[in-house]
Amino acid sequence: MRVFKWHWLGLSLLLIITAIIYSDMWSAPYIFWDDEPNIFKNPYFQHGVWWWVWFEPYFGLYVPVTSSVWALLFFWGGGETWPFRALNLGLHLYNILFVYVFLRLLARELKAKSELAIFFAVSVFALHPLQVQAVAWISGGRDLLAAFFALASTCLFFGLRSRIGYCLALLMFVCALLSKPIVVVLPIALLVLNVACFRRPLKQSVLWLAPWMLASLVTIWLTQKGQGPYFVNEVAWFVRPVLLFDSLAFYIGKTLWPYPLAGNYDHTPLRLMSEPRWWVTSLVCAVFILSVTVYVWCRARRFSVLSWWLLFLLPVSGIVPFAYQNIGGVADHYNYLPMVGVAAFLLLLCSLVPSPAQLVPIALVALSALGYVSWRRLDVWQSNTNFFMDMARAAPNSYSTAIGMSVVMCIDVRDYQAGLEWTDKALKQKPGDILALANRSMCLGESGRSKQVLELERELLKLDRQVLRDKAPTPYSNLLTNMGRAAFALREFERGFQFICEAYRVLPSNPSHRQNLLAATELLGREKLAAECAP
Repeated sequence: MRVFKWHWLGLSLLLIITAIIYSDMWSAPYIFWDDEPNIFKNPYFQHGVWWWVWFEPYFGLYVPVTSSVWALLFFWGGGETWPFRALNLGLHLYNILFVYVFLRLLARELKAKSELAIFFAVSVFALHPLQVQAVAWISGGRDLLAAFFALASTCLFFGLRSRIGYCLALLMFVCALLSKPIVVVLPIALLVLNVACFRRPLKQSVLWLAPWMLASLVTIWLTQKGQGPYFVNEVAWFVRPVLLFDSLAFYIGKTLWPYPLAGNYDHTPLRLMSEPRWWVTSLVCAVFILSVTVYVWCRARRFSVLSWWLLFLLPVSGIVPFAYQNIGGVADHYNYLPMVGVAAFLLLLCSLVPSPAQLVPIALVALSALGYVSWRRLDVWQSNTNFFMDMARAAPNSYSTAIGMSVVMCIDVRDYQAGLEWTDKALKQKPGDILALANRSMCLGESGRSKQVLELERELLKLDRQVLRDKAPTPYSNLLTNMGRAAFALREFERGFQFICEAYRVLPSNPSHRQNLLAATELLGREKLAAECAP
């Protein structure tokens, strides 16, 4: 009874400490990097038609469960950020509980039950700085929600051996797939653990998990279909194994030494292929992982728990192409669910020590360091300025950095010249990029250089407007709006009206475009013109 009370007391203390660490994020604003299009300027939410997320992908992902939860919080909180902060923190705390239950089930099965070892392992999952991005970034709620359902499914699968438990576990897995498709590998992870650690027959395990694998195949098909417009494959198939081991080396390094961290590392396939050290890193990692795999299979199958870490990184490792890989091939939030495998490995490693109590001083120092680094890392997520300034230090040559810094410099810092220099960096990497042109027009407009804004029309004429309407309606319509405002500032009213009218036609779901149109028609005194701008 004393042991029972101790471990629940310790777990409660861990949850309280975790909540205190992340409490600084409660009133923090959202980061416009993905948070705006995903939630706060999502046209489905703004127009109250959120149910359409169940019928079509949005921004390359079919995640209707996550989108529905976000829509509910958006309406309930009136567009404020605090409900999303509460969601992310609450999911992280629940995931800590699920990891604790899973580790206890695993420890009991492998006869490695040590309360201190379990507590240390779950604390690493809770406090590791790599977890900060998923919890502090509102858009990271996808990873947290998918992990919540995946971990619930895992605990039900191993802990409730009954028909009801099996059906509930399958239902939780389907919800996880509809939260974020990164969990498609869960059936394989459960198969490996069921055979290697829980010592169940292989044939029986495959039959049990056949429906799970079918659900994963359907999700893979839906994901590939939804990612079409955002999918750019710039790497040959025979190079992808090298990408795989390079990304695994990255995550091993950041897990062991989580510094420095960044929102975007500019760790893209094209950049890596231009660096000779990339091949060396990949080769060393490949030899290491293959050696560990052979050793575990031949001598210590209980350490097959590491397969959880490896399998959940596979979908975003580069072995198969995925959307946005050319923006960032690695990211901290990708490692959120794989960290469960790291926790399981630590549990088994600590259980090998004759007296786990000897590890208490080391564990306290390690956990204090992890918690402190996580707390300090939260400063980066307190504002757009902090976030992109940090990204500029970590990846100064990244396209994403250039785009974000151009907005920060022109809107927050009001250093227009610096903002224009960042747009030049983005345009140098992607000539004619519509997002960079839109940001440039915004910087020029904010600084009062209306004539230079209108000069961007020459760049616009070089682009395929139909492609822009179909694939980049938001930045395209923003550029048109900025050009319209510039024309009005120069008293070229008819020209300005045409730009604003076209912006509304491109994206009528944007409320600001409608307001600009009404303001322009009122200024011209020709209300009938608004009807002519119908999309």
